[in-house]
Amino acid sequence: MPEPQHRLVLSLIAAATLLPLALAVRAAQRGPDQVRAITSYVDAHNAEALALLERIVNINSGTRNFDGVREVGRVLRAELDKLGFMTSWVDGASWQRAGHLVARRAGSTPGAARVVLIGHLDTVFERDSPFQKFERVGRTEARGPGIIDMKGGDVVLLQALKALAAAGALDDLNVSVVLTGDEEAPGRPLAASRAALVDAARGVAAAIGFEDGPGDPRFANTYFNMSQGAGETRGSWNQGENWDFVSDREKQMAVDGGSGEAEVRLPAKDVDVLKQMAERTMSDPNIDPPTGAELGMGNPTLADGMTVQPGAQPSPGAPKLH
Repeated sequence: MPEPQHRLVLSLIAAATLLPLALAVRAAQRGPDQVRAITSYVDAHNAEALALLERIVNINSGTRNFDGVREVGRVLRAELDKLGFMTSWVDGASWQRAGHLVARRAGSTPGAARVVLIGHLDTVFERDSPFQKFERVGRTEARGPGIIDMKGGDVVLLQALKALAAAGALDDLNVSVVLTGDEEAPGRPLAASRAALVDAARGVAAAIGFEDGPGDPRFANTYFNMSQGAGETRGSWNQGENWDFVSDREKQMAVDGGSGEAEVRLPAKDVDVLKQMAERTMSDPNIDPPTGAELGMGNPTLADGMTVQPGAQPSPGAPKLH
């Protein structure tokens, strides 16, 4: 899905890792020492995660850039191979896309829970987009094409797995990873393009998507009930003692501290560009030229009294069409 700001708060990589961490610790019940080992790994290896993020952000992987999508897949596949996953590339020729990266790793602990972790390799920024490079914009922030949607999430997913492995907790889970290559513009037929994801999700205890959220740990266990239609479905993903289920419309407004309206926060240099674009495209209220729509309506009389015949071409003295 398109991203409005293309930013990643770098320090949140560690916080986001806690999602699969919670599953592992719950399954293993090995105590606080393992928790500390996992979080310590994330802190110690944050620079490596950021280097990987920069590397894959600088690979253009717009959905229709098949070579780029495959290249990002190759980079992440190598990381999963190092963790002992059995990896495969599902070719997308039958649904007119690059394909998907699928990885599986069986745990050694009896009764290990089955989980599937979900991400995607493609972005909305194709090869002809001017937005192509990773850029640090502050001590704790960076921006780039797909940095949130969702290469940052892919890196968080990998860091979570690496941290669990370093702490000896990865064997307590049976993990499948599905990184699709056409999330932004799904191939057709959908039955083919989503088959790998559906297969991986069958019978799992939990499915975790790593795409962007508000980036605030306060909302990590909050479910906003937005649809409120008939047949409301409740399950492990939105109920229980660990979940805050919010149905009150007033409490759903502006949870991130904004106004509650449709708005985007922009850095100063982007505001300047937006102002220039607005000035360049602003209409002149003092002129009333005939438009293409009016020319196609058939014998309309315009504000200046001129009648336009169907299919007529502008005369040399006519106002310019805009």
